[in-house]
Amino acid sequence: MQTLFKFLATTVGRDKIHRFLQYYSKFLLSFQFDKETLDKLQKLQSICQMTRKTSRLGRTVEFWDLAYHDKQLDSVPRLLTQGKNVMMGSWLIFDTLQWLSALGFKFENIKQINERAYRCWFYALVCSLLANVYKFRWNTIKLGKEQQFQKRLQGKKDILPQQQSVLRKERQQLLWNITSDALDLLIPGAALGWNISPRYVGLAGATTAVMGA
Repeated sequence: MQTLFKFLATTVGRDKIHRFLQYYSKFLLSFQFDKETLDKLQKLQSICQMTRKTSRLGRTVEFWDLAYHDKQLDSVPRLLTQGKNVMMGSWLIFDTLQWLSALGFKFENIKQINERAYRCWFYALVCSLLANVYKFRWNTIKLGKEQQFQKRLQGKKDILPQQQSVLRKERQQLLWNITSDALDLLIPGAALGWNISPRYVGLAGATTAVMGA
């Protein structure tokens, strides 16, 4: 099983590149280029989308395994992270059906499949966002206590406490994750009816692809 997970993990880097090309193409498609250029961009977007769907085949097992083996001590982020991984695994089931449909297999309820795929992805991102916001709140509390402790030591110790340095790095990462999740929510949100221009959806997807590189 671990060998399978390592093999699947090697596709992540390539997926980031294809993700950027897919959503940057979507962003460019919102501009008024000549028909030939638009056709090429549409083709590039479709190829990257299909390539990414192909690379995700089988990863449902990986996400569900992560949910089952989550060992976080704090129950709130643990449950939210488990919810995220369960929803990601469920999303990939519908994603596989979308992939089969693109290959020519007929599904009478393809519209429902598309909607459920986006809903699962949306809920996964919401769980991830809430977990990161929760961790950020506790990071702020811990950092505040460390800063108060440092003030009491002022004049006695010039070295920044190691714990405070660790908390600051963690804070930066959490802010990065929160920003990424918030931007990514625009993608399934737009597919589920949010009034968002495809230009901004493409820009959000391309931005988070770079952020995750």
